[in-house]
Amino acid sequence: MQDFAKVVSFIFHPLWMPLITLLLVLNVDPYLFIPESYYWFLMVVLIINTIAPALSIFVMYKMGHISSLEVENRKQRFLPFILVTFYYAMSYGIVRSKLGGLQVEVLSLFSALIVTLVICMLISIRYKISMHLMAHGALFGVLIALGMRHSLNVLGLLLLVTGVSALVAWARIKLRVHIDHQTLVGWGLGGLVHFIFVYFAWFI
Repeated sequence: MQDFAKVVSFIFHPLWMPLITLLLVLNVDPYLFIPESYYWFLMVVLIINTIAPALSIFVMYKMGHISSLEVENRKQRFLPFILVTFYYAMSYGIVRSKLGGLQVEVLSLFSALIVTLVICMLISIRYKISMHLMAHGALFGVLIALGMRHSLNVLGLLLLVTGVSALVAWARIKLRVHIDHQTLVGWGLGGLVHFIFVYFAWFI
């Protein structure tokens, strides 16, 4: 079961959840549309934001700044948080400057992610919040917000995301990376912040 938990943690890793979230909502929400030229630029930005943090964390691990690739030690999380937040903030700045006229929901997604990362970074000074579950809670919150804004039937997807979230929470607890309330707090925070930003069309 340990090996299965590791596979689940890898497949549903938070580093690739922003890319998965955007691809999913673009496919399920007919009201969201990104011009083809913008679409591929945005995809490249998100792919870089997936690869660059992963490489940075690997380098930090090899240099001894962190003791594991999962960054299990809460006290070692601050630097990885800063790096990931920097990557997304820089990418958001590029997107805002290069892709004028993007739909507000896309801007809200980026903004919610950056705000959530900053909040999680501050929380992690004293508390080991689950980033895996934060990412899945974020997807849940986005789906509810878009469903309410655009009158979409997303019940089936919400049930699927809830089931996957429960599986990921089990995996993190099974691997002894987190305990139950740390997964719940991460899921709730990600869901709440992303729901508020997308539903109310807030963006930085």
